[in-house]
Amino acid sequence: MERPDDNSPSFKLLIPLFLGVLTGALDIAMVGPGLSSIQDYFELDARIGTWIIGLFALFTLVGVPAMAWIADNIGKRRSFLISTGLFVAGALTCFSAPTVPVLFAGRILQGLGAAGVFPVASAVVGDVVAPSNRGKFLGILGSVFGVAFLVGPAASGILLLAGWRYIFLFSVPIGLGAFLLGWRMLPKSDAGTKVSELDVPGLLLMTGFVGLLAFALNGIDNSDLVSSLGSTRFIGFFAASMVALTLFVIQERRASNPIVRPGLFSFPGVRLTVLLAAGAGICEAALVFTAAFAVSLFEVDASTAGFMFLPLAGSIAVASPLLGRLLDSLGSGRMVVAGSLILTAGLLIFANTDTLLHFYAGSVLIGIGQASLLGSTLNYIMLGAAPERDRATAQGFITLSLNLGIVVGSAIIGAIAASADNLAAGYATAFGSVSIVAALMAGAGFLVRRSLTPGS
Repeated sequence: MERPDDNSPSFKLLIPLFLGVLTGALDIAMVGPGLSSIQDYFELDARIGTWIIGLFALFTLVGVPAMAWIADNIGKRRSFLISTGLFVAGALTCFSAPTVPVLFAGRILQGLGAAGVFPVASAVVGDVVAPSNRGKFLGILGSVFGVAFLVGPAASGILLLAGWRYIFLFSVPIGLGAFLLGWRMLPKSDAGTKVSELDVPGLLLMTGFVGLLAFALNGIDNSDLVSSLGSTRFIGFFAASMVALTLFVIQERRASNPIVRPGLFSFPGVRLTVLLAAGAGICEAALVFTAAFAVSLFEVDASTAGFMFLPLAGSIAVASPLLGRLLDSLGSGRMVVAGSLILTAGLLIFANTDTLLHFYAGSVLIGIGQASLLGSTLNYIMLGAAPERDRATAQGFITLSLNLGIVVGSAIIGAIAASADNLAAGYATAFGSVSIVAALMAGAGFLVRRSLTPGS
């Protein structure tokens, strides 16, 4: 295999792409540890505070098809610049936010920006890098997430000593570097050749479905579950979300360029992978609240909690490449079963912890479990589940489903935590509830093999 030297155009091209992906990858690793500080500053309870994470995930979900359309129709270079520009604008908005609505507006901009960076970066590599080197370059881009989980919590712990606003400022110079270098280095000849219609009704209906469902779930009162499920708020918003979902399905069946191709759901493996990805997203939402749990349980400050997030983040960064190497020999089904069981164990330890030893043991298990699912496993399963002609489209389902899970999971965790008299006990109950999802995913892992298309 030919090794690119430092002066090759393709190697230089990685610099802005790497920086662009890093801006989005740092978000969970840095905002999660700062969540309790933000909530305290604006005097938000856990129910409202979850939208700091939920809005980012919701508009990342919405932004993926929108940014893909921009890349196809006006060019990947322009799409990359728009994405990084939106993320930087959102970060600056969050940094300077005087009120909660302004903070939420910044998170929406960041979510839209993050949606376009990694898909466009991967597509640029596919366009300009020789096939013999694409795997290497995509592997380097993928390693950004490991770097983010190693650097992010430590940086967050330090910056929180100065205040929560600085965790948003941290990504600004990185994003500006990606924008300026992308302006200079990315191929200017990419003007976009595909002319298609953006499925705006589909986008709006998908946003309505996910947002209304999350808002309904966010109103659940764990201390009085039956009454809250029968409340006007829950029934009204849940019913509205189901109407939006029904209209979305109808729209996608008749759209010339649908966001989600309904025909792909006729394949059992695609349906199973989408469910697994949504479950992994719910579990990832639990990961975000680890630092806030540490603040409430051990009565430490937010900066210390940021450093306490390091074992979880570090285990994801270390385990992801190691588990990726085992995927071929172990098999995707076994990987899902083993990873989900490890994740279940970690969440159950969190649900019953009252010591630092248990906290760190649970953190490492959660990190390893998430790494087994969020690395290559889901993509590997989808490659074997979808027809060859539709594999690229099917891969996009994973991103959509993961973000759907994060939005829904954040809403549920916030509702459960806010319902408890004691915040630490509320988070513990929430982690126990999410462990049920992880256990169900372990059971679903036994179905992976039989759901793949013949010859996969």
